[in-house]
Amino acid sequence: MIQTELVVIGKGPAGIQASIYAARAGVDTIVVGKDIGMIENATMIQTFLGYELISGSELISKGIEQTQKMGVPVISDEVVSISHDGSYFRVEAIHETYECLSVLIATGAKRSVSKIHNLNAFMGKGVSTCAECDGFFFKDKKVGVIGHRHYAAHETNTLLKITPNVTLYTNGKDPECEFDERVIINKESIKAVIGDHKVKGLELESGYGELDGVFIALDSASSIDLASKLGALIEHNKICVNANQETTVPGLFAAGDCTPGIQQVAKAVGDGCTAGMNSAVYIRNRKHKIRGS
Repeated sequence: MIQTELVVIGKGPAGIQASIYAARAGVDTIVVGKDIGMIENATMIQTFLGYELISGSELISKGIEQTQKMGVPVISDEVVSISHDGSYFRVEAIHETYECLSVLIATGAKRSVSKIHNLNAFMGKGVSTCAECDGFFFKDKKVGVIGHRHYAAHETNTLLKITPNVTLYTNGKDPECEFDERVIINKESIKAVIGDHKVKGLELESGYGELDGVFIALDSASSIDLASKLGALIEHNKICVNANQETTVPGLFAAGDCTPGIQQVAKAVGDGCTAGMNSAVYIRNRKHKIRGS
Protein backbone atom coordinates (compact mmCIF):
# COMPACT_ATOMS: atom_id res chain seq x y z
CA MET A 1 0.00 0.00 0.00
CA ILE A 2 1.24 3.49 -0.89
CA GLN A 3 0.58 6.30 1.59
CA THR A 4 0.14 9.86 0.36
CA GLU A 5 -1.89 12.96 1.21
CA LEU A 6 -4.04 13.40 -1.91
CA VAL A 7 -5.07 10.99 -4.63
CA VAL A 8 -6.47 12.57 -7.79
CA ILE A 9 -8.49 10.08 -9.82
CA GLY A 10 -8.45 11.09 -13.46
CA LYS A 11 -5.85 12.28 -15.97
CA GLY A 12 -8.05 14.76 -17.82
CA PRO A 13 -7.93 18.59 -17.63
CA ALA A 14 -9.67 18.82 -14.23
CA GLY A 15 -7.51 16.19 -12.57
CA ILE A 16 -4.19 17.42 -13.92
CA GLN A 17 -4.98 21.06 -13.11
CA ALA A 18 -5.98 20.05 -9.57
CA SER A 19 -2.72 18.16 -9.11
CA ILE A 20 -0.70 21.20 -10.17
CA TYR A 21 -2.37 23.47 -7.61
CA ALA A 22 -2.21 20.85 -4.85
CA ALA A 23 1.48 20.22 -5.50
CA ARG A 24 2.18 23.96 -5.55
CA ALA A 25 0.54 24.14 -2.10
CA GLY A 26 2.97 21.52 -0.81
CA VAL A 27 0.58 18.56 -0.81
CA ASP A 28 1.99 15.09 -1.44
CA THR A 29 -0.09 14.22 -4.50
CA ILE A 30 -0.52 11.21 -6.79
CA VAL A 31 -2.62 11.13 -9.97
CA VAL A 32 -4.15 7.78 -10.96
CA GLY A 33 -6.16 7.25 -14.13
CA LYS A 34 -6.90 4.73 -16.83
CA ASP A 35 -6.99 7.25 -19.69
CA ILE A 36 -7.41 10.98 -20.35
CA GLY A 37 -11.14 10.75 -20.98
CA MET A 38 -13.33 12.27 -23.67
CA ILE A 39 -10.82 15.04 -24.41
CA GLU A 40 -8.80 12.45 -26.31
CA ASN A 41 -11.45 12.64 -29.05
CA ALA A 42 -11.05 16.42 -29.38
CA THR A 43 -8.76 16.82 -32.39
CA MET A 44 -9.17 20.61 -32.59
CA ILE A 45 -9.68 22.85 -29.56
CA GLN A 46 -9.95 26.51 -30.59
CA THR A 47 -11.46 28.06 -27.45
CA PHE A 48 -8.77 27.49 -24.83
CA LEU A 49 -6.83 30.51 -23.58
CA GLY A 50 -3.36 30.83 -25.12
CA TYR A 51 -3.90 28.34 -27.96
CA GLU A 52 -5.47 29.21 -31.29
CA LEU A 53 -5.54 25.51 -32.10
CA ILE A 54 -4.49 22.46 -30.07
CA SER A 55 -5.64 18.87 -29.81
CA GLY A 56 -6.97 17.46 -26.57
CA SER A 57 -4.21 14.87 -26.39
CA GLU A 58 -1.50 17.50 -26.84
CA LEU A 59 -3.03 19.78 -24.20
CA ILE A 60 -3.17 16.97 -21.63
CA SER A 61 0.33 15.79 -22.55
CA LYS A 62 1.65 19.27 -21.76
CA GLY A 63 -0.28 19.30 -18.48
CA ILE A 64 1.03 15.90 -17.41
CA GLU A 65 4.58 16.98 -18.19
CA GLN A 66 4.06 20.12 -16.11
CA THR A 67 2.73 18.30 -13.04
CA GLN A 68 5.43 15.62 -13.28
CA LYS A 69 8.08 18.35 -13.22
CA MET A 70 6.52 19.42 -9.91
CA GLY A 71 7.13 15.94 -8.52
CA VAL A 72 3.66 14.47 -8.99
CA PRO A 73 3.58 10.82 -10.14
CA VAL A 74 0.99 10.21 -12.86
CA ILE A 75 0.05 6.53 -12.74
CA SER A 76 -1.76 4.65 -15.51
CA ASP A 77 -4.09 2.33 -13.61
CA GLU A 78 -7.81 1.71 -13.21
CA VAL A 79 -9.44 2.64 -9.90
CA VAL A 80 -12.18 0.18 -8.93
CA SER A 81 -13.20 1.34 -5.45
CA ILE A 82 -12.88 3.99 -2.73
CA SER A 83 -13.53 3.44 0.97
CA HIS A 84 -13.09 5.42 4.19
CA ASP A 85 -12.32 4.08 7.67
CA GLY A 86 -13.12 7.28 9.56
CA SER A 87 -9.56 8.59 9.40
CA TYR A 88 -8.18 7.78 5.97
CA PHE A 89 -9.45 7.15 2.47
CA ARG A 90 -8.39 3.99 0.70
CA VAL A 91 -8.26 4.05 -3.09
CA GLU A 92 -8.11 0.60 -4.64
CA ALA A 93 -6.77 0.28 -8.19
CA ILE A 94 -6.04 -2.87 -10.17
CA HIS A 95 -2.30 -2.84 -9.51
CA GLU A 96 -1.98 -0.81 -6.28
CA THR A 97 -3.84 0.49 -3.24
CA TYR A 98 -3.41 4.03 -1.88
CA GLU A 99 -4.12 5.44 1.59
CA CYS A 100 -4.64 9.19 1.79
CA LEU A 101 -6.24 12.08 3.66
CA SER A 102 -8.28 13.34 0.71
CA VAL A 103 -9.54 12.14 -2.67
CA LEU A 104 -10.39 14.18 -5.74
CA ILE A 105 -12.57 12.53 -8.40
CA ALA A 106 -12.09 13.91 -11.91
CA THR A 107 -12.90 11.01 -14.21
CA GLY A 108 -15.41 12.83 -16.39
CA ALA A 109 -19.06 12.16 -17.11
CA LYS A 110 -20.53 8.69 -16.84
CA ARG A 111 -20.18 7.11 -20.28
CA SER A 112 -21.23 3.46 -20.13
CA VAL A 113 -24.94 3.10 -20.85
CA SER A 114 -26.62 -0.27 -21.18
CA LYS A 115 -29.45 -0.81 -23.64
CA ILE A 116 -30.79 -3.85 -21.76
CA HIS A 117 -34.59 -3.59 -21.67
CA ASN A 118 -36.12 -2.70 -18.27
CA LEU A 119 -32.73 -2.15 -16.61
CA ASN A 120 -33.49 1.41 -15.55
CA ALA A 121 -37.09 0.55 -14.67
CA PHE A 122 -35.88 -1.81 -11.94
CA MET A 123 -33.19 0.49 -10.56
CA GLY A 124 -33.61 0.42 -6.78
CA LYS A 125 -35.98 -2.55 -7.10
CA GLY A 126 -33.29 -5.20 -7.28
CA VAL A 127 -30.98 -3.49 -9.76
CA SER A 128 -27.99 -1.66 -8.25
CA THR A 129 -24.76 -0.02 -9.37
CA CYS A 130 -22.89 -0.57 -6.08
CA ALA A 131 -22.16 -3.95 -4.50
CA GLU A 132 -20.62 -2.37 -1.42
CA CYS A 133 -23.69 -0.18 -0.89
CA ASP A 134 -26.48 -2.68 -1.54
CA GLY A 135 -24.92 -6.14 -1.36
CA PHE A 136 -26.01 -6.52 2.27
CA PHE A 137 -29.64 -6.79 1.15
CA PHE A 138 -28.85 -9.95 -0.81
CA LYS A 139 -27.21 -12.11 1.84
CA ASP A 140 -27.21 -15.76 0.69
CA LYS A 141 -29.44 -14.87 -2.28
CA LYS A 142 -28.90 -15.30 -6.02
CA VAL A 143 -27.24 -12.27 -7.59
CA GLY A 144 -25.87 -11.45 -11.01
CA VAL A 145 -23.21 -8.97 -12.09
CA ILE A 146 -23.38 -7.55 -15.62
CA GLY A 147 -19.90 -6.77 -16.96
CA HIS A 148 -16.71 -8.40 -18.20
CA ARG A 149 -13.76 -6.30 -17.03
CA HIS A 150 -11.81 -5.55 -13.84
CA TYR A 151 -14.60 -3.50 -12.27
CA ALA A 152 -16.97 -6.43 -12.67
CA ALA A 153 -14.36 -8.69 -11.03
CA HIS A 154 -14.16 -6.31 -8.07
CA GLU A 155 -17.95 -6.30 -7.68
CA THR A 156 -18.18 -10.10 -7.84
CA ASN A 157 -15.47 -10.38 -5.17
CA THR A 158 -17.41 -7.99 -2.95
CA LEU A 159 -20.61 -10.00 -3.38
CA LEU A 160 -18.89 -13.33 -2.69
CA LYS A 161 -18.35 -12.13 0.88
CA ILE A 162 -22.14 -11.88 1.22
CA THR A 163 -23.49 -14.75 -0.85
CA PRO A 164 -22.02 -17.81 -2.58
CA ASN A 165 -24.55 -17.51 -5.41
CA VAL A 166 -22.86 -15.07 -7.80
CA THR A 167 -23.13 -15.25 -11.59
CA LEU A 168 -21.29 -13.00 -14.05
CA TYR A 169 -23.29 -12.09 -17.15
CA THR A 170 -20.98 -10.78 -19.89
CA ASN A 171 -23.80 -10.02 -22.35
CA GLY A 172 -22.07 -11.70 -25.27
CA LYS A 173 -18.53 -10.54 -24.49
CA ASP A 174 -15.47 -12.50 -23.40
CA PRO A 175 -14.12 -11.79 -19.89
CA GLU A 176 -11.04 -9.54 -20.07
CA CYS A 177 -9.59 -10.55 -16.70
CA GLU A 178 -9.59 -13.43 -14.23
CA PHE A 179 -12.62 -14.03 -12.03
CA ASP A 180 -12.86 -16.01 -8.81
CA GLU A 181 -13.43 -19.69 -9.54
CA ARG A 182 -16.61 -19.57 -7.45
CA VAL A 183 -18.22 -17.16 -9.91
CA ILE A 184 -20.42 -18.77 -12.56
CA ILE A 185 -19.79 -17.12 -15.94
CA ASN A 186 -22.63 -16.78 -18.45
CA LYS A 187 -21.69 -15.29 -21.84
CA GLU A 188 -25.19 -15.20 -23.32
CA SER A 189 -26.71 -11.98 -24.62
CA ILE A 190 -29.18 -10.36 -22.23
CA LYS A 191 -32.58 -9.42 -23.62
CA ALA A 192 -34.23 -7.88 -20.57
CA VAL A 193 -34.53 -7.61 -16.81
CA ILE A 194 -37.77 -9.26 -15.74
CA GLY A 195 -39.97 -9.03 -12.65
CA ASP A 196 -43.06 -7.32 -11.30
CA HIS A 197 -42.51 -4.93 -8.38
CA LYS A 198 -38.95 -6.26 -7.98
CA VAL A 199 -36.35 -8.15 -9.99
CA LYS A 200 -36.95 -11.84 -10.60
CA GLY A 201 -34.21 -12.52 -13.13
CA LEU A 202 -32.80 -11.94 -16.60
CA GLU A 203 -34.24 -12.96 -19.94
CA LEU A 204 -31.37 -14.48 -21.93
CA GLU A 205 -31.07 -15.55 -25.56
CA SER A 206 -31.63 -19.20 -24.61
CA GLY A 207 -33.93 -18.92 -21.62
CA TYR A 208 -34.21 -17.39 -18.17
CA GLY A 209 -31.78 -16.74 -15.33
CA GLU A 210 -33.47 -16.58 -11.93
CA LEU A 211 -32.01 -13.83 -9.71
CA ASP A 212 -32.86 -11.81 -6.62
CA GLY A 213 -30.54 -8.95 -7.51
CA VAL A 214 -28.62 -7.52 -10.48
CA PHE A 215 -25.49 -5.37 -10.17
CA ILE A 216 -24.25 -3.22 -13.05
CA ALA A 217 -20.47 -3.11 -13.53
CA LEU A 218 -19.95 -2.09 -17.14
CA ASP A 219 -16.44 -1.18 -18.33
CA SER A 220 -14.61 0.89 -15.69
CA ALA A 221 -15.99 2.30 -12.44
CA SER A 222 -17.40 5.72 -13.30
CA SER A 223 -17.16 8.88 -11.23
CA ILE A 224 -20.73 8.22 -10.05
CA ASP A 225 -19.92 4.63 -9.09
CA LEU A 226 -16.91 5.71 -7.02
CA ALA A 227 -18.65 8.61 -5.27
CA SER A 228 -21.70 6.47 -4.52
CA LYS A 229 -19.57 3.94 -2.65
CA LEU A 230 -18.83 6.66 -0.08
CA GLY A 231 -22.42 7.90 0.11
CA ALA A 232 -21.86 11.19 -1.72
CA LEU A 233 -25.00 12.94 -2.96
CA ILE A 234 -25.71 12.28 -6.64
CA GLU A 235 -28.32 14.17 -8.64
CA HIS A 236 -29.10 13.81 -12.35
CA ASN A 237 -26.04 11.58 -12.83
CA LYS A 238 -23.73 14.28 -11.47
CA ILE A 239 -21.76 14.47 -8.21
CA CYS A 240 -23.10 17.34 -6.09
CA VAL A 241 -20.42 19.74 -4.87
CA ASN A 242 -20.30 23.05 -3.01
CA ALA A 243 -18.43 26.20 -4.03
CA ASN A 244 -15.17 24.56 -2.91
CA GLN A 245 -15.79 21.55 -5.19
CA GLU A 246 -16.24 19.41 -2.07
CA THR A 247 -18.90 16.71 -2.05
CA THR A 248 -21.25 15.91 0.81
CA VAL A 249 -18.50 13.60 2.13
CA PRO A 250 -15.81 15.64 3.96
CA GLY A 251 -12.47 15.30 2.23
CA LEU A 252 -13.95 13.98 -1.01
CA PHE A 253 -13.72 16.51 -3.84
CA ALA A 254 -14.90 16.32 -7.45
CA ALA A 255 -14.16 18.41 -10.52
CA GLY A 256 -14.89 18.58 -14.23
CA ASP A 257 -17.60 16.86 -16.25
CA CYS A 258 -18.64 14.59 -13.36
CA THR A 259 -20.06 17.68 -11.60
CA PRO A 260 -22.96 19.94 -12.66
CA GLY A 261 -22.45 22.59 -15.32
CA ILE A 262 -21.27 22.91 -18.90
CA GLN A 263 -18.88 20.32 -20.31
CA GLN A 264 -16.03 22.48 -21.53
CA VAL A 265 -12.26 22.19 -21.04
CA ALA A 266 -12.02 25.70 -19.59
CA LYS A 267 -14.69 24.92 -17.00
CA ALA A 268 -12.97 21.63 -16.09
CA VAL A 269 -9.67 23.44 -15.58
CA GLY A 270 -11.37 26.03 -13.37
CA ASP A 271 -12.98 23.28 -11.32
CA GLY A 272 -9.60 21.60 -10.99
CA CYS A 273 -8.02 24.81 -9.73
CA THR A 274 -10.74 25.26 -7.09
CA ALA A 275 -10.68 21.61 -6.03
CA GLY A 276 -6.89 21.45 -5.87
CA MET A 277 -6.61 24.55 -3.71
CA ASN A 278 -9.41 23.54 -1.34
CA SER A 279 -8.25 19.95 -0.98
CA ALA A 280 -4.91 21.41 0.13
CA VAL A 281 -6.71 23.48 2.78
CA TYR A 282 -8.64 20.41 3.93
CA ILE A 283 -5.46 18.33 4.19
CA ARG A 284 -3.65 21.06 6.10
CA ASN A 285 -6.50 21.21 8.64
CA ARG A 286 -6.65 17.41 8.94
CA LYS A 287 -2.92 17.19 9.60
CA HIS A 288 -3.25 19.87 12.28
CA LYS A 289 -6.03 17.88 14.00
CA ILE A 290 -4.02 14.65 13.79
CA ARG A 291 -0.99 16.29 15.39
CA GLY A 292 -3.19 17.81 18.09
CA SER A 293 -4.89 14.55 19.02
